[in-house]
Amino acid sequence: MNLWGLITLVAIALIVGGFFGGIAYQKHEFARDKEALMRYRTKYLVKSGWMEGYGTYLFCSLDYGRHWVAAEYTDTDTSNWGIRILGQPEDVWPELLGKVEGFEMLSDYVEKYGPLTLSGKNVRVEKALLEQAGFTVTGIETSKP
Repeated sequence: MNLWGLITLVAIALIVGGFFGGIAYQKHEFARDKEALMRYRTKYLVKSGWMEGYGTYLFCSLDYGRHWVAAEYTDTDTSNWGIRILGQPEDVWPELLGKVEGFEMLSDYVEKYGPLTLSGKNVRVEKALLEQAGFTVTGIETSKP
């Protein structure tokens, strides 16, 4: 084997090694990010976002998710970490907490079982998850298994 053949072989080996090393690194990063997200979801009990008809919302739990309060961020009140408690979620934003939790259950279902099909044996479960998340489902027959 001549020198150019050896250089080519080494270059190809480095490229292939770099490719598979990159894939392994991405898998490691994904696993680490997924673990961080799960830790965040269980430790830092805050639900926030935006929903049409409600606008921006913020729910906080001080007892690991058993009870929630409606809150808002403030720029002026730093004595409470910049959060002002507004009251019970149903008093401040009626039905919103149920929709947010329903959407979380819908997301967990899709993550575990894949996309919704609204057919077959899971049609009742999928329809109920959509309705709990605040969607209106019409034209789906649920009497057949």
